[in-house]
Amino acid sequence: MKKLAAINRKTVLKFLGYEAELIGPELMEKIDALELELLSNIHPRYMCKAFDLDKADGKVSLKDCDLLLPGEKISRELYYCSKAALFCATLSDDIDLLISLAGREDIERAVILDCLAAAALEEYCDLVEEDIASRFPEYQITFRFSPLYGDLPQGTESDFTAILDSGRKIGVSYSENGVFTPRFSITAIIGLKEK
Repeated sequence: MKKLAAINRKTVLKFLGYEAELIGPELMEKIDALELELLSNIHPRYMCKAFDLDKADGKVSLKDCDLLLPGEKISRELYYCSKAALFCATLSDDIDLLISLAGREDIERAVILDCLAAAALEEYCDLVEEDIASRFPEYQITFRFSPLYGDLPQGTESDFTAILDSGRKIGVSYSENGVFTPRFSITAIIGLKEK
């Protein structure tokens, strides 16, 4: 799998609430320096498991774990798929510590690191998608869905982490309060449609 080598500036600036033409050189230099610091401290990893799908009454569920995926959009997205890949990805708890320490000394630095980490997680998920596609070459992958995208409800993360056993395997858990540990973690599902 490819390594995350850079973070998309457009995404970072969007998370910061800026547009590229409104950024001064001083702030851009700070973003560049903090990007290098963040990239040297992340240890991204992910895990994935593929499931056959059951479809009945317009609803889709994962076989072998009896998880019904609530929501019309996810059901439509997966309707023509025979399988789905469930994954959990994280940047590691080192990033949580880095941002927490930065926040004690310089709030602007912490905010920029936070936005860089959020953008890095999105880019890492793009790499995960590429890796999943390469593992299933006989399938076409669909758009990735995470809980809160479309009508896949919040709370589905706890089902996903439990099914994947991500706490034990890659150190990612999801609390009853709706928080990932490490914070820059995500769960998602991707449909696999036969080519």
